[in-house]
Amino acid sequence: MNAVIVIFVIAACIALVNIGSTVAFNIITSLGTGTLTTSYLICISLLVWRKVTGQQMLPTRWDMGKTFGLVVNIISVLWLCLVLITAVS
Repeated sequence: MNAVIVIFVIAACIALVNIGSTVAFNIITSLGTGTLTTSYLICISLLVWRKVTGQQMLPTRWDMGKTFGLVVNIISVLWLCLVLITAVS
């Protein structure tokens, strides 16, 4: 319940910024998008690095295979770079 109340208060405060300035609200939301995208980009990039260098991966229940999984991860890194550029600018 405490977490829900804290998130509600934070969201309400961010929504109040929109009353004062639309530009400030857009900056706040783009920073949130940028940081979330950056966290995904770092994780997937490190995963690609481990696959390319041949390091041991942790065992998983589900696997897309060596080649197909690597291709999907590289495409997602490229997509996240595009999203990061558009979100921050």
